[in-house]
Amino acid sequence: MQMTFEQSMMTRAPAIALVCGVLLAMHGAPAAGQATPATSKSPPARALALKKLDGLTNGKLAYVVTRTTRDEQRFYSSNLLVTQPVIVTLKADDPADDIRLRVTKTQWSKAEREVSTGSAGRVQVKFRTQGEFGLAVSGDGTGKPYRMTVWVGDEVKRPLSAVVVPRSTWKSGATSGPASAPASQSTDQPTLAATTSTGGSLVIWLVAGLLVVIVGLLVALLRKKRE
Repeated sequence: MQMTFEQSMMTRAPAIALVCGVLLAMHGAPAAGQATPATSKSPPARALALKKLDGLTNGKLAYVVTRTTRDEQRFYSSNLLVTQPVIVTLKADDPADDIRLRVTKTQWSKAEREVSTGSAGRVQVKFRTQGEFGLAVSGDGTGKPYRMTVWVGDEVKRPLSAVVVPRSTWKSGATSGPASAPASQSTDQPTLAATTSTGGSLVIWLVAGLLVVIVGLLVALLRKKRE
């Protein structure tokens, strides 16, 4: 009995679903039961109160003044663009107190950065990310006073190069581009691991390759059934 295309797809649905699940796991999706920065319940996470302040011409600022507790203290912010720079400054009121800071992205249990105030009594972290991020603060004991400022800058909009350029800007006989291409701009804020282009490109190639294999197998099986 010859199967229709719909029946053939239904029989292979579990295998396709398994492949999709593996791809999601490779892409770094939060594991079941893992709290993301915005959904932490134990200990609870507080949203950073980012505000426009008088005299601050660029971005918004959140200011936290508190003391360490038995559990790490968690803060988060969401709806960010990767073109917005973020600077977090942590300062211990007593330089002898070592206050630790973990910067997280998709899971509180996985730190993208780990720093501490150390002997300097102060530490600063700069980064960019898309979506949300979390900040976890802890100390060697309870009741250690500290201050933390979080600055999220305005979106950095880079001017686009002109699509149509004068003929005089092209080299004689050149076919690949203008004589002088505009230099690329960069910032000193590295991107958090969850949004780096290297990992994303690798996953995209893996997804594309597996999809090609799946389609090829389906076509071969359908041809065999028809014969």
